[in-house]
Amino acid sequence: MDFKLAAFDLDGTLLNERSEITVDTQEAIRKLSAKGVHITIATGRVFQSASYFAQLLNVNIPIISCDGALVKESKTGKEHYHRKIPIRLAKDIAKFGEEYEVYLRYYIGDIMYVDRNWEHASRISKRLRIQAVQIPSLLSLLEELNEEPTLISITEPDDRFHRYYDDLYRAFYNKLTLNRFTAANGICGLGIIHPESSKGKALSVLAEHLGVQKEEIVAFGDDLNDIGLFEEAGFKVAMGNAEQKVKDLADCVCGSNLENGVAKAIYAIIESI
Repeated sequence: MDFKLAAFDLDGTLLNERSEITVDTQEAIRKLSAKGVHITIATGRVFQSASYFAQLLNVNIPIISCDGALVKESKTGKEHYHRKIPIRLAKDIAKFGEEYEVYLRYYIGDIMYVDRNWEHASRISKRLRIQAVQIPSLLSLLEELNEEPTLISITEPDDRFHRYYDDLYRAFYNKLTLNRFTAANGICGLGIIHPESSKGKALSVLAEHLGVQKEEIVAFGDDLNDIGLFEEAGFKVAMGNAEQKVKDLADCVCGSNLENGVAKAIYAIIESI
C-alpha cells in the first residue's frame, strides 16, 4: 500500500484512557513519517488542544480540529479552511439551550464559554489545555462580542440528553452539522459546526493542499464523527473500541486504544510499503 497521508483521530484512537499517546504509538508514527508519509490529526477538539499533540508528534502539516471546521498549521498558525457557525444560528442554539436548560459550551477562538456547570467546565478546560470563561448568558455574550463560534459542544447524561435531542435535531439538522459522539460513563455528546464542515471535507481540503489522492490516504477513527473521515480515505482503520457503524465501514479493525492498536496497525502498514 502506497500511502502519502495518514489522518488520526485523537480521543478513543490515538489517546488512551489517560488522554495520552503512548511511547510505542509515538515511535510508530515517527517511523511512518520517516517512510515519507504525511501525518495529521483530525479531531473534535479545538485547535489549541490538538496542537499540543501535534507538537508532541512533530506534525509538520495542517491539523484538522473542531470536527473539521478548521484546518490550520500548528507551527505558523496559517488557516487553510475555517467555517464558523453563522451568528444567527449560534443565537438560536443559545435560545434553545436556555429553554431546555442544556449545558452548552461555545468555542470562540480557543476559549471555551459556559453559563453553567462551571466545575465540569473547569475540569474540561484543564484536560483540553484551553482557557474557560463562565458568563451569565451565552446569548448576551454573542450579542456583545458579535463573533461567530467555530464549535458548540454538548455533553449530558444519556437520560437527560434524550429528553431534548429529538427537538434539537428537528430544529437544526438541515441548518448545521450535528455530530453525535460517545463520551465515558453514560455521557452523550454532540458537536455542532458549520453545515458545510466535516472531518471528511477538511481532509479533502488538506489532501488537495498536499497534492495527495484519495487512494493515498489512510484514516484511523473510532466514533461516529469519523465516518466523514473514512469517506475521504482510500483505506480505513477502525479501532477495536470503535462504534459498530464505524467498524462496518472500515477496511480493517485494529486493537483498541488501550492496547496500542494504532501502533500495531502502523507497523503492519510499514511492512507493506
